[in-house]
Amino acid sequence: MFDIKIIRENSDVFDAGMVRRNCDPMASNLIELEKIRRNAQTKAQKIQTRRNELSKVIGKKKSINQDATAEIREVSETKEAQVAVFAETFRNV
Repeated sequence: MFDIKIIRENSDVFDAGMVRRNCDPMASNLIELEKIRRNAQTKAQKIQTRRNELSKVIGKKKSINQDATAEIREVSETKEAQVAVFAETFRNV
């Protein structure tokens, strides 16, 4: 397994090693895929943060017997959105 940090720092050395193994150079492709993955992960983390906020609101509302239906619905939607971020990101890769 290769470390993406090392590939980023030494892409020319990595590509030369790939050529020695009769493979196409791929450092730039791997670096681009890692960038896409990190962006998707950031989006998913923002969605998770929102879910955590909503969960706190739901807990507070339920503790004082208030209706939390809207928040519960939004939590459900964010679960789907979080999965969709990765599915959409890597669909065309």
